[in-house]
Amino acid sequence: AGQELRLEAMPGAIFQRYAATWRDPYFLNSPYGLTNSIYYNQRAFAEYQEDRIGGRITVDRRLDPIWRASGSLRVEGVDLSDIPAWAPPSISDFAGDSFLLGFRGGVSRDTRDSFLFPSSGSLIDINYEQVLGTYTYPIASIEGTKFFTTKWLQRNDGAGKHILSVRSQMSVTSQDAPVYERFYAGGIRSFRGFTFRGMGPVENQLQTGGSFLWLNTIEYQVPLNAKESIFFATFCDHGTNEQD
Repeated sequence: AGQELRLEAMPGAIFQRYAATWRDPYFLNSPYGLTNSIYYNQRAFAEYQEDRIGGRITVDRRLDPIWRASGSLRVEGVDLSDIPAWAPPSISDFAGDSFLLGFRGGVSRDTRDSFLFPSSGSLIDINYEQVLGTYTYPIASIEGTKFFTTKWLQRNDGAGKHILSVRSQMSVTSQDAPVYERFYAGGIRSFRGFTFRGMGPVENQLQTGGSFLWLNTIEYQVPLNAKESIFFATFCDHGTNEQD
C-alpha cells in the first residue's frame, strides 16, 4: 500500500550515520501521511566533533494535486567535543551536551513533471520551526526552484533535454541559535565552487555559521548518451595526461 522502510548505515572515522525511517503515505487508510525516523550522526569538523542522536515524526497531507502541508516534531540530543583551544566564544560556549525539541510546520507547492529528473515546473517550500530545550530560537526558510527545458537543443528524437534550473533559498534564525544549528554554505549541494562549509562568518580561521542565509544559483544540465560519455571521458583523460 505504498509503505516504505529505509535502513541506513554509513560507518567511518570522520563521519558516520545510522538511521531507520518508516513511512505510510495513507496512515490507517486516511488522507494523512505518517513518517517516523530515528538516527545517530557523528561528524568531525575543524571546529568541533558533533554527536547527534534523535528522532522525528512527521504528519503531512496533500491539499490538492500541487499543494501539501506538513507538521513535524523532532527530539534530539547533541554533544560537542574536541573544540580547539583558540575557538571563539561563539563556538566554545556551546560545548557539551544539549537538548532540542523542535515543532515545525510547512507548506510546499510542486508542479515538477518528474520527481527525480524534472525538466519543467517548479518547487516551492516554506517552513517555520520553533526550537525549545537548552536553547530557544526560531528557524524560518523559503526555497524555490524553477526548471526550464531548452527545446531547441534537443536531439531529433526528443531525448537528451537540456535543462536550465534557477534556485533561490532564504533562511533566518536568531542570534541565540547554537553553532551547530546556524547556517553554512558551500559544496556541490549548496553553492558550487566553494568547499563544504566554505562560505560564512569566520573567527580565528574557524567557521562560526550565520543567522541569515540567502543563496541564488543557476544550473545548466547537459545530458550525454553512451557515445558522448566515452568521448568526454577520453577527452578529459587526454587533457589530464597532457597537463601531467
